[in-house]
Amino acid sequence: TLSPDGVYVTQFTVVNGTVYYAEGVTRFMRSRVNDYEEWVYRTDDCPLYVLTAKGSKRIGTTPLVRMDASEGYLIARLAADSAAPASDPVRLAVYDGEDELYTIRGADVISAGVSDGNLYFVLR
Repeated sequence: TLSPDGVYVTQFTVVNGTVYYAEGVTRFMRSRVNDYEEWVYRTDDCPLYVLTAKGSKRIGTTPLVRMDASEGYLIARLAADSAAPASDPVRLAVYDGEDELYTIRGADVISAGVSDGNLYFVLR
């Protein structure tokens, strides 16, 4: 089992035999829109994890937005730190196993990929 009760795998991918995944915690919470109030289930995304021989290891410090595999690397788009978005903006990180090889911070990367060992990306 990857996750304890009440925590769910929201995204996962396998790159060169390495499993990467993100967890989500489902909460029952009150939602208010104008004068209408209701109780709803909300899933909060958790950081990115990699499954190693020793178990799960957290490798992302903020919630995962999206992840893709490209030529044996994981390309992850990670959300800004909600407590301090100016100091930790949305970023793109490239992983090989549990190692973060490259990070782009503070840029609005809309697309990225690896080709012949080079990282290519498009900015908005």
